[in-house]
Amino acid sequence: MQVVRGSRPQQYHHYPAAPLIPTQQPRYHDNSPVEFLMTLRGKIYLLLILGLLYNIISTLNSVFKPVDTTLFHNLIQIPTTAFSNSRLPRKGKDPFTYNVKYNKDENNQKEGEEEEEKPFQPAPYDYYQKPVRTDQHLPDPTFTASKNHTHHDNHTNNNLLVLIMSARNNFEQRQAIRESWAKEYPHNILFVIGGPIPDEDPRERELFSKKLFHEQEQHNDLLDTLLPESYRALPYKLDYALKWIYNKQQQPATTNEETTFFHNLQWYVKVDDNVVVRLYRLQRLVLQKFNPHHPMVIGDIVTDAAKQKLGKWAEDPRYTPDFYPPWPRGASGYVVSRPVVEYIGRTTGLYYYQGEDVSFAIWLEEAHAAFGSGDLTWIHSPEFVFEEGCDEAESHIITGHDMVPAEIKHCFEQFGDTVEAHKSRIYRQEGPVKLHKNVSTFADYNSGGHMYDDEYGYG
Repeated sequence: MQVVRGSRPQQYHHYPAAPLIPTQQPRYHDNSPVEFLMTLRGKIYLLLILGLLYNIISTLNSVFKPVDTTLFHNLIQIPTTAFSNSRLPRKGKDPFTYNVKYNKDENNQKEGEEEEEKPFQPAPYDYYQKPVRTDQHLPDPTFTASKNHTHHDNHTNNNLLVLIMSARNNFEQRQAIRESWAKEYPHNILFVIGGPIPDEDPRERELFSKKLFHEQEQHNDLLDTLLPESYRALPYKLDYALKWIYNKQQQPATTNEETTFFHNLQWYVKVDDNVVVRLYRLQRLVLQKFNPHHPMVIGDIVTDAAKQKLGKWAEDPRYTPDFYPPWPRGASGYVVSRPVVEYIGRTTGLYYYQGEDVSFAIWLEEAHAAFGSGDLTWIHSPEFVFEEGCDEAESHIITGHDMVPAEIKHCFEQFGDTVEAHKSRIYRQEGPVKLHKNVSTFADYNSGGHMYDDEYGYG
């Protein structure tokens, strides 16, 4: 070994060789979620969590559906002028019904417009088929003259019948009427209902059927029109009811109380089951003044109304004129005299247009020649009111629209059915109703002096 001056001898150290180990992948931090998810257990947990989230989202989707805009129908009104010549509510247009653009989203606007601008939709059932009574239908009601007692000033009520258009399952509406404005006239009312609905849930149909049979047994005031209930059934239901009455009147006069009752009828009132009617006021201020043997319609008469081609009231294409004849607003109720009922009763093959009120008017327009010398008279009265609620209803004869049972009872309790110093506004028209040719107007009717009796001095 060589020794260098001034230095220490160089020394060598020998260490054992390190053992060989396999190359490993980089390891993640022990607390990393990614590391956990890479394991089999993590993957199983991830699948379970995703499945749970899917179930939660599906449940929420079924519970929280898109908002139904009809919920706002009674809450939002846009003030406008009166709509005396249209079907629009007098209080104003409803933005959710009449295509007012209410959403900035273009897709939502298109969906709403398509829903409201649909053309005429045919009835869901065939209302021209001959109705067949089954054990699911109610027995016909019976009437007795002796049960119709007197009320107010010993004035008998045997000459008046009220036809109330009612949906088959509107039990509470009918009971509210019986307990309010019809309480003094229990045997002068007839609820006109539709027949069973074929596609209704069988259990619900059975339940409703039992309730209806019990209701008929208890009150004896339901007329089952046999064919399925639907909104488009209203013209059929009116035709059925008037023909049913007419057939009763054609039976030979006997001492039978029911026959006597129908032979005595002179006036017929048509209303819906969501209004209030003051029957004594109607008789005292209106019906006692007019001749029931003259063909006549009294109510909120609409003239020069354009035929609607789109929306809920889109007219049947079979009706070709651009404008309707004068028609009584169905929601306001109207009164017809006996000759009108007799005409409808003996006329077969009437066509059912889109609405009950315009169908009725078209029938009478087509029947003008049938009345001959007894020209049909339309009389407009502002006391037949198409309004929601009963505000300022003290002087009205028929008031309200879309009233719930509690509102019907409250409104009648608030204003009652007395005459007092009230004078009928039926004579305060700005002018006569414009009618088709050769038909008496109210001006002719009033000046002639042969069709009404003004002995009470009203007006």
